[in-house]
Amino acid sequence: MLHAHSAIGMSPHRIVGRVALNNAYRAWYLLSATILLSVTSPVVAEPISAFTVAIVEANGNLVPVATFGGSGWSSPWPLNRRLDEITSEWPNLPEEWLGASESPRNWTLWFENSGPSASGGPSRVEWIPGLSPADRRIVADGLVKSEMGCSKNLALSTDAGDLRSSLISCDYCCPEPKRGVATTGAAPKLVERLEPGADSSRRMASRAGRAFDLLESQAIKREAERQGVVDGQLRFTGQWLDSRRRQAIPLRVQRAYRARGVNFTVSYLEISRPYGHSRKTDPTFCPGYSLLKTWVRTGEGAEFTSINAEFLIVDCDGKTATSDTPVVYWEHGTGLDLLVRRLGWESEFYAVVTASDNAVTERTEVFFRTME
Repeated sequence: MLHAHSAIGMSPHRIVGRVALNNAYRAWYLLSATILLSVTSPVVAEPISAFTVAIVEANGNLVPVATFGGSGWSSPWPLNRRLDEITSEWPNLPEEWLGASESPRNWTLWFENSGPSASGGPSRVEWIPGLSPADRRIVADGLVKSEMGCSKNLALSTDAGDLRSSLISCDYCCPEPKRGVATTGAAPKLVERLEPGADSSRRMASRAGRAFDLLESQAIKREAERQGVVDGQLRFTGQWLDSRRRQAIPLRVQRAYRARGVNFTVSYLEISRPYGHSRKTDPTFCPGYSLLKTWVRTGEGAEFTSINAEFLIVDCDGKTATSDTPVVYWEHGTGLDLLVRRLGWESEFYAVVTASDNAVTERTEVFFRTME
């Protein structure tokens, strides 16, 4: 079953198109994944005990973001309350803040940022230029209100040390890069980052090409109808061409990630196609682009794209889109749970995405806002 997103028309200077996947995607879906072959004896991963996962900031402070209770996820840490409303003091924290996990004092930093973040503007600061194994114990020793750039969190101070001078390469990053991932138990695995130009990334993008074309055609048609344009060409920070000419422009893989389970592999892709090529003659020209965000599962001889696939038409400044980074994952039963960082224009969220035998679903009840 596929989620349907209706198109959203914004102002002439900011337009986002979210298009229903039910009909447009079915053609490619049926070609590439007509039948998901069943596995008669799937390998079942060991059950996981309760634990909490946290993001360690560059200043060494630790922000718990999700608790796994043995069968499901929750977000008991008070991330959505004003910091001046917090009256609890260390070590007398409310038990419910960490759910079913262990003491908030003892953590393991499993993966750590290995180098300075590239400065790409306030909305494009990467906090994971290259995570490396750490497997190092860190101890929380206090409750603090952590303020890093535009990020304000209730956090735990730790003995991890302050690495802001080595991890932050811009004067004001919003949000600032993070140091790594820690838990109170249950060691995660690191999601593999694929090079956009790698053969595996390009093959997956090629298979998604037909779905991309169908969704883009629908988006352009719907926006043309909204603006009363009948010739198939629109003016929006550049020239929107008719579908036939659009499809002659190559697709670009912007981001690609992969997590390997015992029974299947799940990948995340962001694929784009730019609008117009007029910057050579007009330096002020700022073209938008089409963007497909999609999850792909590879298993027993079949492949499909999940219900979380989303198509957008985005301004050139990227303010109307978010970019996802799957960071770490855990395998349990026959599925995978992935911690995903979602970065927008001066906003940062975390979510848990669950990949099972026949679907990829987002556990929206465990969204974590790290911005105030």
